[in-house]
Amino acid sequence: ASRTQSMSQCRKIVKRVITSTWFECFAMVMIMLHSLFIGLQINHLAVTLNPDAGIFWRSIDLGFGTFFGLEVCVRLYVYQLRFFTMHGCAWNILDFVVSALQMFEEIVALTASSSDLEMAQSGVMRVMRILRGVKVMRLIRAVRYADELQLVVSCLLLSLRTFMWALSLLVMTIYVMAIYVTQAVYVYRLENPPGESPATDLANERLEEFWGRGLLISMLSVFQALTGGVDWGDVCAPLIDYIS
Repeated sequence: ASRTQSMSQCRKIVKRVITSTWFECFAMVMIMLHSLFIGLQINHLAVTLNPDAGIFWRSIDLGFGTFFGLEVCVRLYVYQLRFFTMHGCAWNILDFVVSALQMFEEIVALTASSSDLEMAQSGVMRVMRILRGVKVMRLIRAVRYADELQLVVSCLLLSLRTFMWALSLLVMTIYVMAIYVTQAVYVYRLENPPGESPATDLANERLEEFWGRGLLISMLSVFQALTGGVDWGDVCAPLIDYIS
């Protein structure tokens, strides 16, 4: 009984520490630093094209991974199975999954020699390199510690339904316009088939670029013109010259 009481008292002390404001601020700073480090590491690998990050980068990465792994273990010790069901368990599950992936990556990296080219080029190592970017998902936890960010995320989620209806209206508008223009171009190309003269060949070529290769291409042309992907003049010039 005394042992159980002692463990319960220990959990209370640890819980008081991990739920304190200073610890949450420290965890947020570590998350920010880790995200910055991941960006620097991936930039270094992309610039140098090294198959291995090197002892310097791996040591720092291992330090961050150890900290976050210990944090998850401490929270598991305090909350036990409630860690996965309590209020805010989504953040806990995210931490657990990302920490597990990082631990798995480190185990694979330790078992694979950097001088073993066959292992370095294997599919497993390629997956591990991709998983480096997954760790930056921990940055999402920053939302948990900032009320303003939570407000922004809540507003975005609440406006998602309205946004989807607005997006549907935009798609319908693009669809109707694409049908009208594609039909007009189709009729023109039937009446002026390629091969009749150099002028008709040029007209068909210009119309086909944006409007003559099917409805989906026509919709894409309208979308690109709306979003600035292509200039309105380039899209409309063939229609003005030959259709209108």
